[in-house]
Amino acid sequence: MKSKNPHELDDNTLAKLTSKKAEERIEAELKIAELGNNAVPALLAAIEREAQTYKRSRRFYGGLSAIMGTVFALYIIVGLAKGFLHGNWEGFSDWSNMFLLFGVTGGGLVTQSHKNAVIKLVEFDDIRIVGPLFEAREKNESTLRYASEAALIRLLPRLKASDRHLLNTEQLACVNSALKSKNSEFVVAVLKALEQIGDDTHLETVERLATQEAKNPFDEKVRDCAIVCLPYLRQRAENAVMAKTLLRASAPDASPEMLLRPADFIPDENPNELLRPENAEPITAPTLSVVTQASPENQSVQNLLE
Repeated sequence: MKSKNPHELDDNTLAKLTSKKAEERIEAELKIAELGNNAVPALLAAIEREAQTYKRSRRFYGGLSAIMGTVFALYIIVGLAKGFLHGNWEGFSDWSNMFLLFGVTGGGLVTQSHKNAVIKLVEFDDIRIVGPLFEAREKNESTLRYASEAALIRLLPRLKASDRHLLNTEQLACVNSALKSKNSEFVVAVLKALEQIGDDTHLETVERLATQEAKNPFDEKVRDCAIVCLPYLRQRAENAVMAKTLLRASAPDASPEMLLRPADFIPDENPNELLRPENAEPITAPTLSVVTQASPENQSVQNLLE
């Protein structure tokens, strides 16, 4: 696949990193070196591209394996029937071809360019590669697993809480699988990183490590690191629960009639009685007296008439 972006690496260049021809290997190395600061993003983009291809391949081979499993079951049933009914057991003489076919359908998922991209990526001392390395070690490939774990042991202690965004949801899920590794040094590095970037999804796995029986000094170190990590994860789990509670509606049972009222709604009750105390005396309007003051001229006329 040709690359249109000059800062991208095509599959052909990545495949040449392990070419038998020295000039092709040198050519690929020089092309990556020419990218300078863009080398890591270019390799990450190549790995993401290969990861999408890997996922599609897994779905394809998964469906194909299901079909082959059905065919193999029928093959066994027919062979047994021929054997018991006719004494013909030749149906089982070619089992090797069936197993070979299963090997073909189950293999070949990780391309050489993908492996080369990961192996080249671990040469960089950049924490941006942590997430893709967790994904890479999940592939059923020993070289990727070894290279990824070695690089993660070096990089994980550098992670801070603010670096959590460097791992997506799928990569964070891979961390739980990483905690099952037999490499105790790697597991300890992961536990220390979880103090910074872990969340409630890792709580159950870490609790299991914290309560496991230590059969040797390595297991004891893993258990102690898990015990130290637990308070951080429990606190984040509590924060997650609180966040969900705060986002929940305060009155979920409220009917629409209670929430919406027409603008011209007039209550039946007398407004004068709405704020009156329960035992208050009736309010009597005060009597107003109007006093009229006569002018001096009118007063004189009144005196003459009297």
